[in-house]
Amino acid sequence: MRRLYRYCLPALVPGVVLLLGLAAGCTGGGRDTGEDDVGPGKGTGSPPKAQTKEISGSGATLKGKVTLDGPEPDLAALDTSVIDAMEKHPTDSAVCKKGTREEINQQRWRIKDGAVQNVYVWLRPPEGSYFKLDDAQKKPPTPEVVLDQPHCAFIPHSLWHFPAYSDGKGGLTKTGQKLIAKNDAPVAHNTNMAGGLKNPQQNFILPPGQQKEVENLKPDPNTPVKISCNIHPWMNATLWVFDHPFVAVTNEKGEYEIKNAPAGADLQVVAWHDAAGFFAEGGNKGDKVKLNAGDNTKDFKVKAK
Repeated sequence: MRRLYRYCLPALVPGVVLLLGLAAGCTGGGRDTGEDDVGPGKGTGSPPKAQTKEISGSGATLKGKVTLDGPEPDLAALDTSVIDAMEKHPTDSAVCKKGTREEINQQRWRIKDGAVQNVYVWLRPPEGSYFKLDDAQKKPPTPEVVLDQPHCAFIPHSLWHFPAYSDGKGGLTKTGQKLIAKNDAPVAHNTNMAGGLKNPQQNFILPPGQQKEVENLKPDPNTPVKISCNIHPWMNATLWVFDHPFVAVTNEKGEYEIKNAPAGADLQVVAWHDAAGFFAEGGNKGDKVKLNAGDNTKDFKVKAK
């Protein structure tokens, strides 16, 4: 391991200096003027507007499938571009190419028999409304969300985080769910995260075998947090941060499922893909939907861009 560090250090020093400069430059601007803490009565960034209508209830499940509309992108060419970038890396080429096929190939377009993976589908309350969650809905589906770097790819490529829920008065209460950035690779990585005004840039080095809890992320239904690694520029991932748990990401069969959602309420359902953006007819506001108790189905089609 010491030999590896001696070998990599000369190549990494310029990148580390650049990253430190970027981090220093980001602290002076683009930051919210509100409070950073999340808790009862606390705002996050620019305090959200108070909502006037509660959307509550449970017992509905929304499921469906996302399929490709039109021709596939040139997946082979996209894969080749990633492998070429790995081969040209000055120090870590051998390590990067030891990854699984999922880690070596491009991440954005995962298509199998027309089914599209890594599509986010979530519910959104109408304008002026908020989700008033019951005790079961306030509990995150997992205590931790982990972003791993086993070789030279972020795994998973598409993930979501539920750090807090709204009280409808402009405040947020923490759920306790943690976001962990982890480096299981034998080489150093950096995790560069940026999501607009609510989630300004965070950029940190992760040595081999290390991990870090990413804190103070703020729910934002309009802007994803883009994740990259400056040391290995082909690496990328996407994170969405929500104030409710009514979210799903499609699996390799293009399927999604949102459980325990409000039944009988006027809602909107949003669909977003890393390369295609918002592609439901209603854009970032979503399509209108009213869910019945029990199972409900809504399928989507997305065009490759």
